[in-house]
Amino acid sequence: MADPAPRIVILGGGGHACVVAEALIDSGTPAAGHIAPEPGDSELLGSYLGTDERIPDLISEGVRFALGIGFVDAEGQSRRERLLHRLRGADVMRVVHPKAIVSEAADIGVGAFVAAGAIICVGSTIGAYAIVNTGAIVDHHSWIGQGSHVATGASIAGRVTVGTSCLIGLRSALRQGVTLGDGVIIGAGAVVVSNISDGTTALGVPARVRSERL
Repeated sequence: MADPAPRIVILGGGGHACVVAEALIDSGTPAAGHIAPEPGDSELLGSYLGTDERIPDLISEGVRFALGIGFVDAEGQSRRERLLHRLRGADVMRVVHPKAIVSEAADIGVGAFVAAGAIICVGSTIGAYAIVNTGAIVDHHSWIGQGSHVATGASIAGRVTVGTSCLIGLRSALRQGVTLGDGVIIGAGAVVVSNISDGTTALGVPARVRSERL
């Protein structure tokens, strides 16, 4: 008799966690429960298993984790990175919704999430723990760095490079061949037509750097 599949536990209890939970259900691998500072309010998340303090025990039990914590600003990204630090040695699974379109010649990193309606084209790489959210497009031979978030409806053209821990805002667009440094935030609806350096925020059409974060 084959060994039973390990339990899946979602990290997080908010809206993004529910999106990840639904993707797991639609993939036929529902989560056993979730851990969060307080219980989530959706039955999609399964049982509440406690706070982040449970992580070491769950790792020792051989649990698989699904990362259900999103971010929409630099503060949220910092919280997410602190949690990932606690997950060293854990089995963090990649989750791809069955209604996403992902080229067989694309690479999806460990712990990454690809939502329903997203399109990942040939030759592209989605880094570890990155998010490609609902309806977002990553065209051919582009690179999305570790921990970055391509928000709902964003469009990334071919041969674009996005650094680590970036936020590509709602319905923004990146022109073919541009490069974004690490920790960049692109505002909602912005159109990026030139390279953006590390740790900056760019807004507008065309996108212009409005601030630098220390």
